[in-house]
Amino acid sequence: MSSGQGTFTTAGATAQAFTTETITAITGTYTRSGTSGDGTYQITGLDNSVFNGGQRFQWDGTNTSQIISDIDGIEFLTDAGANVIILNGNAGMIFSSVDSTATGFSGFDGSISSSSLSPVPASSSAPSPLPLFGAAAAFGWSRQLRRRIKTSV
Repeated sequence: MSSGQGTFTTAGATAQAFTTETITAITGTYTRSGTSGDGTYQITGLDNSVFNGGQRFQWDGTNTSQIISDIDGIEFLTDAGANVIILNGNAGMIFSSVDSTATGFSGFDGSISSSSLSPVPASSSAPSPLPLFGAAAAFGWSRQLRRRIKTSV
């Protein structure tokens, strides 16, 4: 049975539940077992050779959402030069949970028993030291100004 883990980068600034997201980049690992080509492979990027319309998915808004792919699925390349395609298996459905894979390795990887997304929320900007330096500069400048006013009177 094969497994994978990685990160999708999407075109949207923040992922929203039940909104179609376009994948612009992918990183991670893909592990094959029980078939020829066993091993763990690095995912090197998206492969749009089959799905020219873009690689799209949706999620339900939870931290353990299933991957819901459109009919085209998601296709990526590995460092072995082989491509892997994740399909939803329901040819008549526009979006459905993925349940099968095909690979450019010799042999077919079979069905997916489970899939999930753990979305990372958009990063919030943390306070940086810059405002502190700005406050210190303003304080120093106001002291100089007060000193000049005092000496001119």
